[in-house]
Amino acid sequence: MQKTLQQWVVELASIDLPVLAATRAALLALERKPDVAGMQISAAVLPDPMMALKVMRMVNSNRSNRFAQPVLSIEHAVMMAGLASSFRKMLAIPVMEEVTDPKIIPGLLATVARACHAAIQGRDWAWLRLDMNVEEVYIAALLQEIGEMALWNAAPDKMQVLFPLRRKIGAEQAEQEVFGFALDDLTLALAEAWSLPPLIALALNPVFCETHPRACLVRLARRLARHAEWGWHGESLVDDAKELADILRNSPDDAIARMHRTAVVAARSVVFPGVPMAATWLPMLPGEWPDEELPMPDLASFDAVMAEIALHMDGSLHLNELMKLVLKGMRDGVGLKRVVFALLNQDRSQLRARFVVGAPEGTPLRQFQFDMQQPSLFSKMAGKQQAFWLNDTTRAKVETLLDAEIRRITAVQQFFVMTVAVQDKVIGMFYVDREDQALDAIAYDKFKQLCTQASLGMAHLAKS
Repeated sequence: MQKTLQQWVVELASIDLPVLAATRAALLALERKPDVAGMQISAAVLPDPMMALKVMRMVNSNRSNRFAQPVLSIEHAVMMAGLASSFRKMLAIPVMEEVTDPKIIPGLLATVARACHAAIQGRDWAWLRLDMNVEEVYIAALLQEIGEMALWNAAPDKMQVLFPLRRKIGAEQAEQEVFGFALDDLTLALAEAWSLPPLIALALNPVFCETHPRACLVRLARRLARHAEWGWHGESLVDDAKELADILRNSPDDAIARMHRTAVVAARSVVFPGVPMAATWLPMLPGEWPDEELPMPDLASFDAVMAEIALHMDGSLHLNELMKLVLKGMRDGVGLKRVVFALLNQDRSQLRARFVVGAPEGTPLRQFQFDMQQPSLFSKMAGKQQAFWLNDTTRAKVETLLDAEIRRITAVQQFFVMTVAVQDKVIGMFYVDREDQALDAIAYDKFKQLCTQASLGMAHLAKS
């Protein structure tokens, strides 16, 4: 039987959402300082919506009556609660990386990344409007997703169903199908139960936003962050830019440029492993977004594969066993779809696939074989251990090296490739792609880590 909204509120109202390990580490370091300032604590807390929520609950739930003024900033909250008491309560919260199922972490982090992007956009616009309390706007935007964050912890199975469904049939219908209520209604109810600053709830009220610019600004920041998760082109983003232009009293083009710059600031300010920030999609051209969700990497699987290979650096793994681990890491841990490991023959004249995963029989990738005596991207790379990411930015640099055979066999716009060297001699290479789906910088970094680990493993095989 499906729980009602009120039942969920009762269940969630007394729990602490787990915070990010990086936040706890930053606060532990500050606790040891003899002269820590409230501004430093605020800087450590604000990139983490779960910790910001804890601080707001910690101080506002203790207000003596409903007419008392709410505390609106982290620094003020710490001052009101006392430094020692604040540290004690903040450091007692469970850490997400320690208590949350690793399979759930990517979905939860995607919500956290969206919340942080919204908060940073809202803060930037508040500065431009000379707002008297910019941090209040930031926190209100940061906590617009508390209902969703709470459910990732309490109902992860349902959230995994909701995540792709919401994009296919729309958020409102998907949330009704999965939970029987809108997640914004849950956020509103929790904001009331936790006595959170009023701007959080006001921004979720469309009628109120029509006449109150600050609430409208928070609502727009949250909406923009949701739209930008699926690219920066489309009617929704155009409408967001027009609305922002009205608020800031500038042109839609200036508003778009401001949104883009702030998205880059957000991507550089906060990094969530395995989750591409919205700025990742800025270089993309207009077009239809793929129907299928981008693969969601399993960070635990990646770490487990890296650790397993490291445990067998004594050469105790057969090549086939080593490759099974690496291929598992690339597909499950990095979210890559098609993976090829190819070896050079003895005279180094041919590069031929030894393992192919993710490509059906009969597809060109199954014919992965190249003449290394002909000039091409792959033959040029075979001189040393190196990696390359073919994408819209790098394509122009290697256009002349993408011969007809590489184009026919790969048949994609983006791929990663890295040569594998044993004792400084290249013996083969890994090729990976996501078919028609985008690749990202985080995946590229993890791909290179796995290739390097595979090279080390093969080097030990050669010695044994």
